[in-house]
Amino acid sequence: MVFLVNSSFGGDLLWKTILIKQKTQILIILFVHDETMLKDKRRQITLYVPKDMIGLIIGKGGSKIKEFGKKYNKFFKVEQDPAEKKRDQLRELNDKISHIIYNDETKNPMEQINEIVGASEWLSSQERDNLLKDSSEKLTSYEAYRKEQEVERHKNGVFHLKMKLYDYFGENLADQNNQQIDEGIANYLQQNKETISVIPTVEELNKIRDEFRDARDLNVKQREAQKQEEIRKMNDAVHRFIDNAEQDGKKAEAPAVEQYIKENFADSAYMQTVLEAG
Repeated sequence: MVFLVNSSFGGDLLWKTILIKQKTQILIILFVHDETMLKDKRRQITLYVPKDMIGLIIGKGGSKIKEFGKKYNKFFKVEQDPAEKKRDQLRELNDKISHIIYNDETKNPMEQINEIVGASEWLSSQERDNLLKDSSEKLTSYEAYRKEQEVERHKNGVFHLKMKLYDYFGENLADQNNQQIDEGIANYLQQNKETISVIPTVEELNKIRDEFRDARDLNVKQREAQKQEEIRKMNDAVHRFIDNAEQDGKKAEAPAVEQYIKENFADSAYMQTVLEAG
């Protein structure tokens, strides 16, 4: 793998560095335009290189750069390439901004962003304006996302609360009048206020009450329909008993019918209703 780095001063190419990576060894070859370098009157020259190359060029204890300096009778400094340094600074700044934006506990995030961007003097005016604009848009977008998530969490919390209330009333819901339903909901909220994750709004609470009343009415209708269906089946069975007796030339007297009902429908909650309808 070969890395090529150039540095020029005043339009004159003074040096060229090539790093050749071979397996586990790294060879540094520093090519210098000797004539141009010797003509240069400066006593100190700064070489700008990628950060990970600085140590390789300087050498252990500065041995390589000192040798290079003796050869040309100059003092050489080795610093990180400004463009790369700026990219590193920008990356670090963006990381700080992201931490401010996406940390839900941050207070006055835009104020903090303005402060750290304003303190970054290495940014140009245009770069600063662009960064602040981009940060503001990201912050607005994230705040909207947080609000959507909060609304969704609240909706889920209200839904789970409603399911808990259904468990609380159980099969007794059909036996509750409107006042009992309202009192039951209020009692549950009071008894479980420490563990309830969300508190429903007045509008949501009214909707829950209306839903439970509708569910109660539906349960009552279903219970009545089940009752009438069971009574119908019992009456049909009694009629068959009477018809069978008549086919055998016997008359099903009332005591016999009553005995048949008691023997066959003793477990039914509606046995007495059928007996009374006799």
